[in-house]
Amino acid sequence: MNFINKQKGIFVEIIKGLIISLLLLLGGIYYNPLNYQHDISLTDKLKLFSKVITIFAIFLGSVIAIIARYRFFTSSVISGSGLTKSTPVLNILSSILQNTLEQTIFATLVYFAWIMIVPPTWLSIIPIMSITFIIGRILFAIRYKNGAIARSFGFALTFYPTMLMLVLIICIIIYNFTKYNKENKVK
Repeated sequence: MNFINKQKGIFVEIIKGLIISLLLLLGGIYYNPLNYQHDISLTDKLKLFSKVITIFAIFLGSVIAIIARYRFFTSSVISGSGLTKSTPVLNILSSILQNTLEQTIFATLVYFAWIMIVPPTWLSIIPIMSITFIIGRILFAIRYKNGAIARSFGFALTFYPTMLMLVLIICIIIYNFTKYNKENKVK
């Protein structure tokens, strides 16, 4: 497959993931399916965040464990990356781990900001997007060896929900800053 066709295929998968992410985000905000109320305490917000990062940690730890298991049972790489030549399987596993680590850090930061900044009735987004994150990571990992097009949808389900959340957080911050400045304008 040539480069242009790969780009087209990736673009289609990314658009699918982006549309699903946008629909989940808007639906979660509008319907508040978990019925979060305005009076949720900081403690409850932090408990929600703790549950989410525990799920992320389990998934990240699982990827690390898969690599450790592979190394333990593969004589050519048991000594470690710095001391041995890698294998194609280890290269794939390491790439999945690297991308998962990047996505996990990004999501953790954004989810924390979401919990602290957005209206409490928007908190249903956290569990919804956490599930989407895990589904996206699983799809990314199991389709990785099939190429960029195959793993694009999984990447999109991981990245775009978090990015859309970040965009809304930034909009809220700008709105609140502008509102505060208008209300406190010195005359």
